[in-house]
Amino acid sequence: MIRRARMTIDRLKKRMDGRFTALERRVNGRFDAVDARFAAVDARFDAVDARLDRMEARIGARFDSVIEKLDAHFLINKNHFDHHAVILHEHDDRLKDLERQTGT
Repeated sequence: MIRRARMTIDRLKKRMDGRFTALERRVNGRFDAVDARFAAVDARFDAVDARLDRMEARIGARFDSVIEKLDAHFLINKNHFDHHAVILHEHDDRLKDLERQTGT
């Protein structure tokens, strides 16, 4: 039977430090890979956010344009309504005057 040589504390410490160093490198490599993926996802989110900001600005400008057009049409319709209301009241007043004159 071959006996294995006993390991000294210094050799054991050196061996364990080497194993922990290797493990630390592997774990750091994994974390670096995850950090790189998170950075890529953050870059995509930033790109989408910028695109949505541009889209929001364009839509806001279009809404402002539509609101201006609606205001213009509303003003035109109000002016027409006011004009026709004046004419209608004048005709109504004339009819009332005629009815009073004729007694009907």
